[in-house]
Parts: sequence; structure tokens; C-alpha cells
Amino acid sequence: MEDKKEEKNGNPIWNVVKTEWAHLGDRRRTFLLFVFLFSIAGIIALMTPLLIGLIFNSIQQNITSEEDLKRLLILISLLLAIDLGFWAFHGTARVLEGRTGFFVHKNYTSNKIRKVLELPMKWHKDHHSGDTIVKVEKGSKGLYRFSESIFLLIQDLTSLAVSFFIVL
Repeated sequence: MEDKKEEKNGNPIWNVVKTEWAHLGDRRRTFLLFVFLFSIAGIIALMTPLLIGLIFNSIQQNITSEEDLKRLLILISLLLAIDLGFWAFHGTARVLEGRTGFFVHKNYTSNKIRKVLELPMKWHKDHHSGDTIVKVEKGSKGLYRFSESIFLLIQDLTSLAVSFFIVL
């Protein structure tokens, strides 16, 4: 009983992640795959400031030869390559994230409704079914919204980790 209270009073983000993990079913590998893809996309996106710095340095050092101009054009074209690389990983991961979010929503709702239906008839007489349905739906929608926006959490954590790595 005390463990349940500690779990509810813990970090809310961690609790939602654990709830999602519990309702992923056989889609846990997909979850880990899109977390990995989001991490790679985040690392690729963080290359943009470095590349822009290199472009400005190249411009400030005066372009005196055709070779310098080619180098500058290659650096500028790398901006497009970074965007394409980012979207290759991020777009794929968003599709997987959305599909996984749908299944988490479905599994969570089914699980909660099944548990409510298993309760004794006395409980159903004492509790209004509309309130129960609203609570299940509210929890289900919240979990679904979180499941579809995990990329924000991954993006922030990746940016933080890479920033600490650069500082070291």
C-alpha cells in the first residue's frame, strides 16, 4: 500500500513513462526504436549551429580563390543535408510515435474498462457510471497526448546531454 502512495507522489513524468511502458504490450521495441531515432535526429539538428559558425568563419576569412568559394558552397549545401538527415530520422520516428501512442491509448482504455466491468454490482450501484467513464477517458487522453509528444522530452534531453558533452 505504501509503495502505491510513493509511486503516485514520485516524478509525474516518470510515472507517465512507466504507465506507457506498461501498456505498450508487444510494441516496446518500436518504442525503443523511435526513442533512438529521435536521439539521432536531435544530434543531427545540433550540428546546424556548428555549420553556421563554419560558414561565417569562411566568409570572414575573405574568399580569395575559387577553391574558397567551392568550400563555402559545400558548407552551405550541408545545411540542406542536415535538414534532410534530420527529417529522415525525425519524420520516421514521429510516425512510429503516433502509431504507438494510438495503441497505448487503446490498451490503457481497454484495461481500465475491463477492470471497471470486473467490479462487483454493489460498487456500480454506489458509483455513477458517467463519472467513471469521464475519469477513464481523461486519463486515457492524457496518456495519449503524452505518448504523441515524447519527442519533445527526447529532444530536450538530447540537447542537454550533447551540450554537457561539448562543454566537457
